[in-house]
Amino acid sequence: MPTSRRRLGGVRPRQFMKVYEIRGDETPDYNRDDFIESFWLSPREILNRIEAGEAAKGDLSALVKRFYL
Repeated sequence: MPTSRRRLGGVRPRQFMKVYEIRGDETPDYNRDDFIESFWLSPREILNRIEAGEAAKGDLSALVKRFYL
């Protein structure tokens, strides 16, 4: 599966967490015991789902806003 990776930036303090965007032409073959579903969503769709109460990692909305909006 051809993929490309692009570093979006670091997150403070001290740029400890590095944030990457990974692009591919196919859905990755995730371990089905760890994930029950997956979606291809735009940044706005991600934020809309989180704002509607969808469970997500605590910093996901802040990262989406910082790097895509």
